[in-house]
Amino acid sequence: MYVLRLLAHHRDYKYCQGLVLGCVLINMGRQQLGIGINSLVRIILAKHLCVQHPFSSSRHPVSGVPHIVHQVFSYIDIKSLSALQLVCHSWNSTIADLPRWKHLIESKLESDPVWKGLFDRRGWHNYFTEPMPYNFYQRLYRGASKDICSLETNWKTGHYTLTRIVTDSEIFCVQFDADKIVTGHADNTIKIWNRKTQAVSKTLEGHEDGVHSIQYDDVILLSASRDRTVRMWNIDTGAMLGRLDQNNFWVWSLKFTSDTMVTGDTNGMVALWYYSHDVIDMRGILMGHESEVWAVDISEKYVVSGSGDCSVMVWDPLTGDTTHVLMEHDGWVRGVKLRGHHVVSGSEDSTVRLWDVESGECLRVLDGHDEEEVRCVGFDGKRIISGDEQGIIKVWDYQAALDPASPESSLCLATLKEHTDFVSGIQLDDFQLVTVSCDKTIVIWDFLDPIIPQL
Repeated sequence: MYVLRLLAHHRDYKYCQGLVLGCVLINMGRQQLGIGINSLVRIILAKHLCVQHPFSSSRHPVSGVPHIVHQVFSYIDIKSLSALQLVCHSWNSTIADLPRWKHLIESKLESDPVWKGLFDRRGWHNYFTEPMPYNFYQRLYRGASKDICSLETNWKTGHYTLTRIVTDSEIFCVQFDADKIVTGHADNTIKIWNRKTQAVSKTLEGHEDGVHSIQYDDVILLSASRDRTVRMWNIDTGAMLGRLDQNNFWVWSLKFTSDTMVTGDTNGMVALWYYSHDVIDMRGILMGHESEVWAVDISEKYVVSGSGDCSVMVWDPLTGDTTHVLMEHDGWVRGVKLRGHHVVSGSEDSTVRLWDVESGECLRVLDGHDEEEVRCVGFDGKRIISGDEQGIIKVWDYQAALDPASPESSLCLATLKEHTDFVSGIQLDDFQLVTVSCDKTIVIWDFLDPIIPQL
């Protein structure tokens, strides 16, 4: 009973967290741990805290004890709270009415991009603009948790809803967000598609050959082309703002961060540029490849490039020094994607490789494309995606690939086949995968709300 008195008078509830329920439950016999729990705890609290209804569901209790009970429950993990709700109706309603559920959701929205993305997709942010009963937020929390659990299962089982957009020319590259999809085409254009209507909202014209690489932010879109130029566009108006001429070499790829752009061309050069929304100036040339550079990627710490010389090179963007040359591929490296200190590369040798760019070590070889050339890769830090020349897409388990003990059979989560020509571009987020192909189609694979085939 000392613990209950301490909790009643001590202002530091964290000091007493869990002690009330812990002491009560530990000292109960097996028979007491059934339907009598609520009655026993009610008697104990009434006796030592001098209250009549310690588990009243009133949100403004006169006695203040329900507030203490809420404090006790606030230190119990979610799984245990759900179990405690099974004790009786009184405990169920008390726990469901905890302010903790709303606070827990708010914390998730601030710290977890999957939760934020789910609420964006569902339009659930509206539930925080007007007062709602606390027990509503428990239902909302459970619904969101179930959606996220189902989402992960759908990625692993290959269940999705498919949307196909047919275009009038081959597509080489893609980027998307919640409102639009942007694609680069063989007909020299860049098309911006409305996600809701699936119609072209803008066509950017100016390039004189196929557009092989694009990237945009909130203001600017950059594009690289076989016409030997990089061009800058206003993403909202579609107006061309400027161009860079790359001498006599096709520009296969570009990527940029907040202040640096990197490009790769047919001469084997990797070029670094000072980048802002107003101007792009040359910083330097990174030499080392012996063949054309098909793909590049950049972060604050690294530049990576994949080349027709079968290598992946890692550079320091500040000094321009080569830190590693990764040489285990036996074919042209067509795609590279960098996340943290790991890079994924896809090659015409039919393999996808996962590397540690700090050590230069190849951590895993993902082999499943049946001797078909891998043309592009995607990587978001959770899943690795690869697309090959026959239009087949593989979804790989990134965490399993990091574990040397994982069997080969556990690495490929799903095989997706909807394209009829080689996959030329991949982008993904937590909920969907967007792929483009030389079959002139955009395919959207939505794993949040899949159509499950009936057996």
